[in-house]
Amino acid sequence: MNAAAKVIAMVTDDFDAQTRSTTTPDIGADEFTPPALDAGIASIDNPSGTYCAGKKNVLVTLTNYGTNTLTSCTINWSVNGTTQTAYNWTGTIASGSSLQVNIGTYNFATSSSYDIKSWTSVPNGSSDGNTINDTLLKTNIAEGMTGTYTIGGVAPNYTTFASAILDLTNRGVCGPVVFNVRNGSYTERLALGNITGASATNTITFQSQSGDSSKVSINLPTSTLSTDNGIIYLNGARWITIKKMTIERTGSNANTYGYLVELNNGAHNNTITNCRLKGLPMANVALQYYGIYSVSSVASVDTGNVFTNNLFKYGNSAIYLNGGASTTNLEGGNVFRGNVIDSIYCTYACFFQFEDRLIFDQNTITNFGNTSTGYGVYMASDNRMRVTRNYVSAPLGITYGMYFASCNLSQGYGKIMLLANNMITVGSAGNIASTACLYMSGNDQVDVRS
Repeated sequence: MNAAAKVIAMVTDDFDAQTRSTTTPDIGADEFTPPALDAGIASIDNPSGTYCAGKKNVLVTLTNYGTNTLTSCTINWSVNGTTQTAYNWTGTIASGSSLQVNIGTYNFATSSSYDIKSWTSVPNGSSDGNTINDTLLKTNIAEGMTGTYTIGGVAPNYTTFASAILDLTNRGVCGPVVFNVRNGSYTERLALGNITGASATNTITFQSQSGDSSKVSINLPTSTLSTDNGIIYLNGARWITIKKMTIERTGSNANTYGYLVELNNGAHNNTITNCRLKGLPMANVALQYYGIYSVSSVASVDTGNVFTNNLFKYGNSAIYLNGGASTTNLEGGNVFRGNVIDSIYCTYACFFQFEDRLIFDQNTITNFGNTSTGYGVYMASDNRMRVTRNYVSAPLGITYGMYFASCNLSQGYGKIMLLANNMITVGSAGNIASTACLYMSGNDQVDVRS
């Protein structure tokens, strides 16, 4: 801010009548001269807002606000009002620059809340020219979540999904977390981002407490808006499991949009299992009623997600994954296994584009199609898929059981796309000539087995 403002000829003095510089005025209402020695704590970085119990390093960012190079200072700190051993820092920080410093360790207890204060003194062994910016206080640092919690019902930990997700987002996790959902209907949206601490070990599970997917309904009416649409919105979420619940759209099928599960902004390693995903019965292919929907954009490459043993009912696409929007930006390793897909009024019952190493195994697709063209499984510009042991039956309309176009191109020798042990029946009286069980166009290195 010092000497960084634009010169404005008509502004000759500041708010307290000091003369403005005619060449290098200061930003803001007051013309000032920064002190030569001025150190301060810009942030408390660890713990950042939540903590996991145990002995942890305490990290702060030390900033040189003065004009002289900072070579030493004392960094003081306290926890819940108790002063800790000060850290005597030495080094080199240029004017206007910062450095993260480990000032010590502290043994954080479980089920507690902490206030941490840190402040500087004696920069370069002298007095500080501006003590206002020396000190920073961070309050109400809570422990990250771990263990089992309840949602809904009598005396729950959380009355709604929204309140549970807010706490989860604010606190992060320190171990595996399970939310047992009591029986009932929940009309709300589950918007989940990348939760601090989530990992392959520290997974986050939302599941029906009874184990009966029909007893817990998460529902929303269809919408006229394409944004903020999915009932389960995995917005960069990682390591989330949704288990044994019903996810369903209600209301009018005159509205255009009705996503059930939406993946966006790098949603990785999530699982939807043993759920019922229900759209609305419909007769209009222009409506976007999708069971699983992945946004098509360079920024939204969603990988390693697993969908197993689910029932998809109604809508116009059970699965619509559009990848990373180009053949050089593919989604990788998504898995669909053991799902039942029924009564989809589709152009595409299952649509996959710009996917890599996708596994589509042991799924059953029945009663899909309409009076126009329908596809049981449609794959375009995908690579190295494994499409195995599926059953596809389409008695209605002009249909393709499985359709593959421009797949597995330029993958190099030995990178095979496998189609094996799939049972496909399509067509009905009067339209058999316009159907195909398996249609392939412009693919490379495809291994087709009975």
